[in-house]
Amino acid sequence: MVEAAPAPASTTGQQPERVIPPGREDAARELLRPVLDQTPAQLSWLGPQIEVDRIKWWLMRGDSAQVILVLAPRELAVADEPLSHSFAIQVAWAPSAGSPSAVERELVDAAIASVQARDTGQFYLVLLDVFSADGSQQPLPYLAKPADDPAHVHRVWALKLAGVGLLWLFALGVAIRGRGRGRRKA
Repeated sequence: MVEAAPAPASTTGQQPERVIPPGREDAARELLRPVLDQTPAQLSWLGPQIEVDRIKWWLMRGDSAQVILVLAPRELAVADEPLSHSFAIQVAWAPSAGSPSAVERELVDAAIASVQARDTGQFYLVLLDVFSADGSQQPLPYLAKPADDPAHVHRVWALKLAGVGLLWLFALGVAIRGRGRGRRKA
């Protein structure tokens, strides 16, 4: 069973050189398709969560994450990490999960082999390719400034318009009062 991953947290101010554009979730699922199909009922995969330059998957036992599988840019690989065409495949077992079962180890090994066999380099775009020189293309959603809540925007504009209305009424009152004073003196 494949579940939706939680929304990615905001990125730090440093932008990577290569990014994964939006809409690649189906392609990320295809990387693990054989493993997703052979996962036993007591386990499930949560993900993919695509961040700016990486893809994350969690192997879950109920509500508890047993392992996180991170597909990071190949340039970030450390010694002895498995590699695919595009990715350094990072695996971290949850300390609270205890010793991984043989089935969990087999699933993670199968996931690594599946990524290595199915990754053809289709994920990354060089950041310069994503944005045109004249700035005509909108930035990727996870690099763009997040939009405010529409209800909040409406409240702010309503307050601004109410302020303008009050200023207009004050100006009208001053003008009427000034006319009244001018008639009394004459």
